[in-house]
Amino acid sequence: MLSDYIWQFIVVGIIGYFIGNINFAVILSNSVKHQDIRAHGSKNPGTTNMMRVFGLKMGVITLLCDMLKGVVPVFIVFFVFKAIGATAEVYRFAMYLTAFCTTVGHVYPVFMKFKGGKGFATSIGVMLVIQPIPTLIILAVGCVILLLCDRMSVFALFYITAELIFHILAYFGVFTEVLKITHSVTLPMLIIVALFWCLVFYAHRSNIVRIIKGVENPSGLRKALFKNKNKNTQQSINDSEKTIAATELENDKKN
Repeated sequence: MLSDYIWQFIVVGIIGYFIGNINFAVILSNSVKHQDIRAHGSKNPGTTNMMRVFGLKMGVITLLCDMLKGVVPVFIVFFVFKAIGATAEVYRFAMYLTAFCTTVGHVYPVFMKFKGGKGFATSIGVMLVIQPIPTLIILAVGCVILLLCDRMSVFALFYITAELIFHILAYFGVFTEVLKITHSVTLPMLIIVALFWCLVFYAHRSNIVRIIKGVENPSGLRKALFKNKNKNTQQSINDSEKTIAATELENDKKN
């Protein structure tokens, strides 16, 4: 019974929240670039702004770190609750609760005056632990959408909506066969995911307005990818030209 673990849920929720307060965009921008990301671009300490301001590499590193921030506490909760003999229903609810609290800590960090990121990367990390197979499928589709529209906010809103739809369908037993290799969804878990959806949508409220108006800023991912591709292509052309020139010079010497 969930009611038998109330104080444990409170503890993991608080711990998850404070872990979520760790903002890697701020840490990386200050330690690597010696500039505070909150003073540049959209001033949002998140993956997208890091990519726009400091480039693709810094954006990807921030994304991975924020995802890891979600993975670690959820894994710890899983092992701790398993160790104390909790049932699957209990430890899985604890994982969902920790996941949500960690994301809240990222979006509303007390140590940053409640002005954090938008919770997208962290929510990916926690869901990869809790429901890995559905999340990987959703991410694969989301990446295609991102490459087509180049709007990280669209990707984020699609992702969290798809997660909610999956959990609703799973709760009603639609994915019975799939759930044999994943996990069942109870009503308390579904409520947590619904709160997830509300949190991410609210954090992206300004993005939603810009999307509706058609003025949402591109993420810069497509530009960065094609820039690197064009750079590599040009380098290959230059190398080929140098090789041809060297060969011709060698032939001229022989003649």
